[in-house]
Amino acid sequence: VKFVITDVKAKGKGMIATDKINQGELIYAEAPLLTVDHHQSLSQQIEQQFSELSKSNQQIVLNLAYQKTGSKTDIFRTNSISNAIEKKGSLSHLFPIICRANHSCTANAHWKWNDDGAKEYLIAAFDIQCGQEITVNYLGMQTLLTFDVRQQLLRKNWGFNCGCQWCNQNEDEREKMDLFITNWQQLLMKCNKPNRESYPIFLKLINLTSSQLNSHPLFLFQHHLEALKCCIGSEDPDLRSQVDYHRGKSLDNFSKFMGGSSPLPYHAKCWLRGQSRLDQE
Repeated sequence: VKFVITDVKAKGKGMIATDKINQGELIYAEAPLLTVDHHQSLSQQIEQQFSELSKSNQQIVLNLAYQKTGSKTDIFRTNSISNAIEKKGSLSHLFPIICRANHSCTANAHWKWNDDGAKEYLIAAFDIQCGQEITVNYLGMQTLLTFDVRQQLLRKNWGFNCGCQWCNQNEDEREKMDLFITNWQQLLMKCNKPNRESYPIFLKLINLTSSQLNSHPLFLFQHHLEALKCCIGSEDPDLRSQVDYHRGKSLDNFSKFMGGSSPLPYHAKCWLRGQSRLDQE
């Protein structure tokens, strides 16, 4: 592995890279120690599964961080990762290594559940340098939230205030970032359907992602895919001429984000083949 788990100032334990990790690289894959179904009693499932663990694994669980009482349920709530698995309800898993990745609103890695291997993948969203902390966004990487909303959610669900690059800015810089995020959200609300009218909005979102969000590969994948839908569904020759460009950019950014660790979502695969899901069916 290319990381160590060690003390991190003001955060407790954390993951520090011991070698350069490339964008899209699989950092770690781990099977869960505990898995609970939210449709059943949480505490009963945890107690039952905990009793079946080896003594060493029980101690690993008990050594994890907690938010309130330090009970096994509290430890699980603080460290578990939720995954909505098709036909299996809503599940949460406890991974004793991967859960050591601390939060950042500007995370350089992300989690991805692999249903086939029944493991959680930790994947680099950006290049990570030796000595840099490996972080994930506990709030998810598919949306942007303003400062107050982020802090409120983090305090409520994990009991801490974030001090990442975005959150540790001075008040003026935070206000500028909040304004950018608010404008971003408003742009997304304007483009409910991929068509000629929404195409310029997706182009603007692509440019904003490149200039303000460090060319975040997930956002670029999403926006190029939506722009592609506008082009494929249009009779305008100018838009049709951009099909190959947006298709290539979508595939390129998905590869950067997932690094071959996950297949394309079905709906994206249909569009990237040049057909909508409706056409396929």
